[in-house]
Amino acid sequence: MQDKSIAASGRDKDAVAALIAEDFSDDIVKEMNIRFLKSLYIRSHKEYELFRTMVNAISYDQEKLNDDDAN
Repeated sequence: MQDKSIAASGRDKDAVAALIAEDFSDDIVKEMNIRFLKSLYIRSHKEYELFRTMVNAISYDQEKLNDDDAN
């Protein structure tokens, strides 16, 4: 982020402070959106892996997976 040095006094100082506060609030919102999207991606990836595992388990030949045949 760029360093901004602004010399202001009186009423202008309040306006500058409001602009800086707004700038930081935008950064916080962007950061929250990034964290939300990251956690959403991780959760969806885990759910997809679980789904894939379940589909693979269903697709095995059940006759070959009997406990009686394992002994």
